[in-house]
Amino acid sequence: MRKILFPFILSGVAGVSFAQDMAFSQYTASRTYTNPAFAGTAGAARISTTYRSQWGSIGEGEQMAFLSYDQKFKVLHGGIGVNLRTDIQGGGGLVDAGADLIYAGHFNLGRNLRLQPAVQLGYAEKYFDPSRYFTGDNIDPYFGFVYTSTEDKEEVHKRYFDIGTGLVFYSKRMQGGFAAHHLNRPDVSLLTEPYHLQIKYTAHIGFTIGSMDSIPGDAGPSKHFLVTPGLLYLKQQDSQAIMLGVNLSYRAFSLGLHYRFGDAMIVSTGFRYKFFSIGYSYDHTTSNLGNMTVAGSHELSMIFCIKGEKKESAVGPVE
Repeated sequence: MRKILFPFILSGVAGVSFAQDMAFSQYTASRTYTNPAFAGTAGAARISTTYRSQWGSIGEGEQMAFLSYDQKFKVLHGGIGVNLRTDIQGGGGLVDAGADLIYAGHFNLGRNLRLQPAVQLGYAEKYFDPSRYFTGDNIDPYFGFVYTSTEDKEEVHKRYFDIGTGLVFYSKRMQGGFAAHHLNRPDVSLLTEPYHLQIKYTAHIGFTIGSMDSIPGDAGPSKHFLVTPGLLYLKQQDSQAIMLGVNLSYRAFSLGLHYRFGDAMIVSTGFRYKFFSIGYSYDHTTSNLGNMTVAGSHELSMIFCIKGEKKESAVGPVE
């Protein structure tokens, strides 16, 4: 079904309204998307996938999907990661998809702290199909959408390279880091006038409180009650987001409550069995956008750890 091509859709094609990157509430489930320096930190070969559906009450809303693989390689003294992502808006009328290759070096600062700088090289394509939308000349004031548009509705593609970097430091009970994406500021405009994507800055920190009688990602869930508070900060051009919250876990189950300031309250739950974990979260909109009867956002994540490695230090892996 086609949609009305409003002016904000047109500005999105130029790269203005849709200039911000897609974002996940379960940012710790899509670690190498949050920060490429997490590549190889699981102590295992890790496959992560996240799916997000938002703004479902506005047409077909927006669908986001992310898939990654990362693993530590001793011969490379670091980890390698591959990210695949896609962002679909307007039922497929506007699509942004890309792939990234990551290398993160691993450096032990004694037995209790590890430092990991990373570089990320990406290739992406932005696609717009105007035939999926109605424009003004399709409309008769009395009979509705009855006219054939005379506007050019050929598909438009934009391909570009992307560069990012990141840094992670972590111990057994703490992890934090910083990342910068789109360092080369690629031109992402689908029109003749260029629009250069703004650099996205990310900062994050998290802690684990409680008895850890097993190592996450290697020996299954802890047998004790764990509290893991965390903070995420994102900034891209004039937009910024601050997300603060806590996860509570006991054995295989977890519950989480987070707040993205000025935007949404997020409730999450998760289950873990050996080397597999699954999580679900719901964003309840608290901003003025909620007054437009915009449905909340649903997010589903899964993580598979294929093969664990022997513990080399007191640091332990990061899930």
